[in-house]
Amino acid sequence: MVCDQPWLTAAELLRLAEELAQSGRTIGCMAYGTETGNPVLFSEIYREELLRLHGDTGGKAVVKRHPEAVYLCRAANPKILADIDERKE
Repeated sequence: MVCDQPWLTAAELLRLAEELAQSGRTIGCMAYGTETGNPVLFSEIYREELLRLHGDTGGKAVVKRHPEAVYLCRAANPKILADIDERKE
């Protein structure tokens, strides 16, 4: 998972893990409205597929290949999906 999401809480991570386990699906990601984002949890069955990714290709490629497996965990706040990749002045 990424580490540039300052508004993501431990409680949200735990909720994502719990809801994914209950859903019976094998990929879980946070969502707010129609926007999806990190964190994303992957079942062990995607291990080799994830290890084959190269360069700047992230897990989103795996998510797109398996839409039927994805559980969307609704974020309580849109800021949870926000990251701080670049400084805004």
